[in-house]
Amino acid sequence: MPDGGRPMIVAGLFARLLDVANRCGLDRSQILGELGIEGAALEDRDNRLPVETFARFWNLIAARCPDRALALDWIATFRITDAGLMGYLISHLRTVREAAETMGRFGRVVNEAAAPALVEEPVTSRIRYGLAPVFLATQQAPEALLVSLTAFLRGVAGSEFA
Repeated sequence: MPDGGRPMIVAGLFARLLDVANRCGLDRSQILGELGIEGAALEDRDNRLPVETFARFWNLIAARCPDRALALDWIATFRITDAGLMGYLISHLRTVREAAETMGRFGRVVNEAAAPALVEEPVTSRIRYGLAPVFLATQQAPEALLVSLTAFLRGVAGSEFA
């Protein structure tokens, strides 16, 4: 973990959240200023920003838009490539199993505060996420993670899990 041991997240996901704020009518410059983020930090979507700032961003939007289902605003424009290089790689895999294994192997490169893992059992399989307390302290971040995963799985639903 760079930046003094603090967990980091790819700028592509931060940029997606900035789109959510915009959809909610919030001013981009004002939000970035409040968070202490330079707009240039979002230009390279593989850049890294602190997860705690990302969680604070979720809370800021939720406080200003308390009646919004922010996960729905998130998923309205979400693209798997918002997750950077890993998202691009996943979008080109053939099966859900390959994608889930890749998420488990490289997921912490995208978000060091969320640890996805494929759990295979004789009859069923699932993707398990371990979330850092900074994410668990927000309602919106886990919900956005869930709708993103659901959208991803719907996109590859025609693929075999074998």
